[in-house]
Amino acid sequence: MIPTILVPAVVAGLFKRGWWIIPVAAVAWPAILFADDVIESGSVLVTAAFGVLNASFGILVGRIIRDILGRKRPDQEVLEP
Repeated sequence: MIPTILVPAVVAGLFKRGWWIIPVAAVAWPAILFADDVIESGSVLVTAAFGVLNASFGILVGRIIRDILGRKRPDQEVLEP
């Protein structure tokens, strides 16, 4: 069930404004787990916190991937105007 939030967060992290997935995860993760009878209503806030952490980690991974793919090799010339 973790990839339900993690994979979209990684994809969102590849873009500059991927932070919007964090509040979505805070609502979606407890809703998904509550609908599947994995959690009870008393643990919704804790589950929302884990959803936020999961999405934040996914965005971080996406940003790292974006930075690695965006780097120029040392042998590439930089063309200046």
